[in-house]
Amino acid sequence: MKRIVRAFNRGVIDAVRDPEAAVAAAMRRDSSLRREVELSRLTETLRHEMNHAERAALGIGDASDARLSRAIAAMVETKSLPRTPATRSIFTRAFLPPKNARLS
Repeated sequence: MKRIVRAFNRGVIDAVRDPEAAVAAAMRRDSSLRREVELSRLTETLRHEMNHAERAALGIGDASDARLSRAIAAMVETKSLPRTPATRSIFTRAFLPPKNARLS
């Protein structure tokens, strides 16, 4: 699992550094993709969904325990689940690369 996460992390870093190359790689896998659409999706995702203070503080792939607890509590309430699972049963940092190797 660590190798998969490490490879994913490298891919994210490469996509951030060169979005055009990332889209070109995706298009080699799926010829039905449209460059302009995919480039827009990627840049908007990077700009709006992946560009926040928590990522800057913790690095990509990590999340604060407090935020995870709030998200779990919201899901339990919304779905009327019978119990609230512990954060550690939902998320582990065991497979993350060191923080200095992750995009922040």
